[in-house]
Amino acid sequence: MGLSGSVIKFIFNCNTGRVQVLSDPNLSPLSARVEADNALFELKGTTLRLQAKCENDVVLHNILLSLLYGLPALLNIEFPDPPIMLSLTGKLGEVEFRWEHSDAAFLVRRKTEDELNKHVIDSINNLQFLQGRLLAATQYFHTASRLIVSGLSSWEFMAESILNFCKVLQILFGEKLDDIRAGLPSLGFSDDEIEMDFIPLMVLRNYFDVGHAQSIIPQSEQLQLLYEYLSRSEDNIRHLLKRTFEHIADGTFKLPEEDCFDFNPDDQKKFDQLINRIRPRIKNS
Repeated sequence: MGLSGSVIKFIFNCNTGRVQVLSDPNLSPLSARVEADNALFELKGTTLRLQAKCENDVVLHNILLSLLYGLPALLNIEFPDPPIMLSLTGKLGEVEFRWEHSDAAFLVRRKTEDELNKHVIDSINNLQFLQGRLLAATQYFHTASRLIVSGLSSWEFMAESILNFCKVLQILFGEKLDDIRAGLPSLGFSDDEIEMDFIPLMVLRNYFDVGHAQSIIPQSEQLQLLYEYLSRSEDNIRHLLKRTFEHIADGTFKLPEEDCFDFNPDDQKKFDQLINRIRPRIKNS
């Protein structure tokens, strides 16, 4: 977004395809004040201050949720760069508080320099197998990992990460749960690993807020357990792909032959119709 009255400069990054818009002079810190329903909002630069009455902890909780999740989403309707809330602090009476995560679960693996060098060598050697289904599965995992590290927290893009983890399973073994259950043993996974580490991802994808729109928020305790479980899922899928490459290399595992990802005639026709429908909008914009 360029600032009216300023000289606009466009910087195109040929490596990423992104365009950065610079204004000269640049935007000064914003300042706004809103009074409504016994509440006072004051914005000065990157700091928003709210004064309001809280009759109970439910009201306080709703106010904090609105500030943390609701306001950035509303601002995003007008601001092309998605705003985020970096921190939330306050004072209730004489008691100061911060909105923070109470704890976090994550995995840490110790690696020697030699082990890391070997990982690079193994990755280069695996380039020979990187085609068709295996290429797609590896790319889905890469997308999921990037979503996890690019979010404001590890859980901001949780649903989208789960969706990509499930695509790894589906591209390797098939669309259905039974296909995945039948395929994983060929890589040496036990029934317990299959049912506890992989199938729950597909259940989340099929029935809850991953592949479907949903406004229901689970209970806090349930969410905490889910977050801890999902913090381990990335490593489980990483281990699955590593084992896949190892078994392909030694000839003990083979992916389905149908590695052609062309559309079938009906889907190609629908896709062509879609492109023809949106073409005028792009050309005339």
